[in-house]
Amino acid sequence: MINNSSNIRANTFRDYINLFRSNITIIAIITAIILIGTTIYAIISPNIYTSAVTLKISPPSGNILSKGFGDFSNLSGQGNDRFIANEIQTIYNSTIIDQVARSIIDTFNVKKNKDDFSLIFDNSLFQSEGTSLKSVGEVAGDIFSNAKIMQMNDLDFIEITAKSQSPQEAALIANTFAKKYQEFNLLENRKQITVVKEFLGNQIKEKQQELYAAEDAIREYQLEKGGVQLNAQAQLLISKLAEFESQKNMAKINMSVSKEKLSQYKSELEKKDPTISNFLANKTSEPYLQKINEEIASLQTQRDIALAGSRTANANNTLVAELDAKINSLKDKRDKSLKEYGNQILSSSPEEIKVLSQKTFEEEVTYQSLLESYNSYTNVINRYEQDFNKLPTSTLDYARLERRRLADESLYNTLVAKHQEAQLNEQATPGNVLIMNTANPSRKPSEPNRIMIIAMGLFIGLGCSLGYVYVKNYFDKTIKTPEDIESQNINVLAWIPKISDEESLGLKIQN
Repeated sequence: MINNSSNIRANTFRDYINLFRSNITIIAIITAIILIGTTIYAIISPNIYTSAVTLKISPPSGNILSKGFGDFSNLSGQGNDRFIANEIQTIYNSTIIDQVARSIIDTFNVKKNKDDFSLIFDNSLFQSEGTSLKSVGEVAGDIFSNAKIMQMNDLDFIEITAKSQSPQEAALIANTFAKKYQEFNLLENRKQITVVKEFLGNQIKEKQQELYAAEDAIREYQLEKGGVQLNAQAQLLISKLAEFESQKNMAKINMSVSKEKLSQYKSELEKKDPTISNFLANKTSEPYLQKINEEIASLQTQRDIALAGSRTANANNTLVAELDAKINSLKDKRDKSLKEYGNQILSSSPEEIKVLSQKTFEEEVTYQSLLESYNSYTNVINRYEQDFNKLPTSTLDYARLERRRLADESLYNTLVAKHQEAQLNEQATPGNVLIMNTANPSRKPSEPNRIMIIAMGLFIGLGCSLGYVYVKNYFDKTIKTPEDIESQNINVLAWIPKISDEESLGLKIQN
């Protein structure tokens, strides 16, 4: 007889012990299967070696040439908080990774040592091991998967880590990665200077031909008309006009350089956010800034006039000093305003385009300043033209030829000096990436951790087997022993044991 109870008795720790003890065989089998599998995996897994190289990345510095075309660098006074993160993404650039892949394959083709390489070979089922080279794209994909680039402790240091089954290949990948990125960074830093240098080189060729033509015109005039004598006043006037025309033409050339750079910046900026480009242009066209630029250009022109006049008379040092003081004072005001405008622009710009916004803003200011200088020289030349046209008719034609020759000669000499300066700057401009240490082949593999794998297999095996037994018992509602009834909080008053046929026959014989 049994007595039902309304409450279900909870399982005790003893119940679990009895459950797992009664299923010890299945637990041992499941654990052994998983443990053997993980042990085999740990044994057959190839050794993976890791090598790392450390780089220090500094913010790019300015150069003499860029200052010569505009003194508006670093107006915002703010660093780029995501500079290192941007550089890390640059290293992951597909161009750099392809270069690394080509370099690794080229190194193998030179050394011909298969034992030092692994990633570059096709080890598929249809290829014999170490017999077929992968394509550049496949090797680049494997390098991308087996390379890790990360910033070190929020510092200006990054670490490039490479993995391979060959310790020599791992070190080679890490070192090649660092070298290719350093070269890429150097070319990027020099890119604008190189563009300016090439532009100046083309201008030199063009102005040299114009200078030769002006000299030929004077020689032809002298052969045809004979020698012409110019008085001192006419020579001074021609010299001044030639100098101002040269400076005006140089300002025009600088404007072309600035306009080209500005066009590139705006093109990049419009791809990211077209509204910011217009916003920057409006800021640089503020009436206050335009007025200051006009005053600076006017004072600089007056200073040039004073200096030009000092060649034949005593230099007016007091006037030049006063003009310099006024120019410096206006530049301070302008720089203060530019810094305020720059802060406003950078604070309202998305994080990923702050640097590009700053460069565009600075170049807009540079272009506007050069435009004011160009207009100021134009006005001065127009005033001097009135005196020039009053020269005697007999000498006016020759004066025009001489004026053209002097202007072309002055501009040519200035361009040559600028071109030489650009060449020096191109070679002197360093990259902002320094390789702190090179990667060396590792003596011990970093992966796999075979002891850890076997230990994990043991724990997983025990977990799976115990879980299996528990779930199996949870869904098993059959009653096998009196204890199964008691586990349901049902009192057992009596129970009749089951006697087998053999036991029953034995009892009959005894009786």
